[in-house]
Amino acid sequence: MLNQPMEVSELTAIIAWKIWCARNRVCMEGEMFNIESTIKAAQTLFMEFLSCKQIDDTKGRKNTRVKWQNPRPGNLKLNTDCAKFNDGSVGYGFAVRDSQGDVLLAGTRRLNMEGSSTFIEGLALLYAMQKSLEAGFTDLWVECDSKELVDMLQQRTRPKIGTNIVAEDISKLAHIARVREFSFIRRSANSLADGLAHFAKKPAR
Repeated sequence: MLNQPMEVSELTAIIAWKIWCARNRVCMEGEMFNIESTIKAAQTLFMEFLSCKQIDDTKGRKNTRVKWQNPRPGNLKLNTDCAKFNDGSVGYGFAVRDSQGDVLLAGTRRLNMEGSSTFIEGLALLYAMQKSLEAGFTDLWVECDSKELVDMLQQRTRPKIGTNIVAEDISKLAHIARVREFSFIRRSANSLADGLAHFAKKPAR
């Protein structure tokens, strides 16, 4: 936990707390557990936390922190990320949000695999697009914090051997899902997907 970025630790704590609150409502009030609403509530609380958080700037420099931007009204945005763990496994994380910043779909996945960061980022993106399409979401704006992968998908650079197959699969699925654009986003603005990718390490209960 201490080796993760501060925001990842904060988001993980908020998600864990929201799950604990949902668990208490199930046990004590007989409510049904809904993972989507729980993740949405955690994401909303996390965004409120970030907006209220004061960053100490003792050197008098302006805060140049990049923040996630809502899509335009009527549009949806898909953010994806991956995380590598010390045991050799990797985690995927993704979220689909609307113009109000509300989470419509979110998910995580953990599996054992090896490969470059770009290759794994590509698989995480492919998985997120598949789940989004299964849920009926199309015409997405897709953001990823792997510039190398985004450059490949924008055909600015030639895919490397191994990653080229994943890039081709993403491009084919993007055509079916009518993806509007692939764009690069800094890690600091991709905190929800990043946090979900790290949250994939948590054992299922």
